[in-house]
Amino acid sequence: MLKDITIGQFFPGNSVIHRMDPRMKLILTIVYIVIIFLCKNFWSLGLVVLALVIIVALSKIPVKVSDLFQTFLQLQQRSRLYC
Repeated sequence: MLKDITIGQFFPGNSVIHRMDPRMKLILTIVYIVIIFLCKNFWSLGLVVLALVIIVALSKIPVKVSDLFQTFLQLQQRSRLYC
């Protein structure tokens, strides 16, 4: 299912995100994870997803929307098995 996604793969670039200090990126990643766990409803989770979309847009990393949509559907189907 997730065999095409390489976590931690370096994408060369010259965007705002690429030029940021690695320590700051690590801290902001931890803060982002904490914020995800603090979400109480779908509206706050929607804002977190919107923030992620903005960050990906700022990083200028090529994203295939069809692959993301397919992965989302597969994750949604798996989550139904446990509910």
